[in-house]
Amino acid sequence: MADDEFKVEGLEDMQKALASITNKYPEEKGKELLKLGLMLEAELKPLVNVDTGRLRSSFNTQIIDDDSAECGTDVEYAQKVNDGHVQNRRFLPAQYLKGCTGNGVMLSEKFIPGEHFMENGFQMFEPKAEKELENWTQQMLDKIGG
Repeated sequence: MADDEFKVEGLEDMQKALASITNKYPEEKGKELLKLGLMLEAELKPLVNVDTGRLRSSFNTQIIDDDSAECGTDVEYAQKVNDGHVQNRRFLPAQYLKGCTGNGVMLSEKFIPGEHFMENGFQMFEPKAEKELENWTQQMLDKIGG
């Protein structure tokens, strides 16, 4: 063994035990994946500014396969709200404006900054997910150990 290497006794056995969780307890793993997805969803939703509520209410979590869950939205403008976008010059009729007495207003072209709710939500989710996974892994190890 080189001077800059070290070996942890029992690490390979621990890795095998953790891998066996997938094979022995697929239902528990699926429940945990769904739980993590719902935890992320709970972090994201409060960060989305509400106009009509459509974007916020559109978030959902689903299991993709044995190893993945997905939390997201199918609202077509979600990425623009998250990342920012260019508002093109256009006419906005008065019916869409509160208290407008004329025909409407001409909107100028400008950049609308993104809310970055995905990045901020994931950043808040990460430490909670790590703690949740540590607890779940311990529960599974206790189950395997008897």
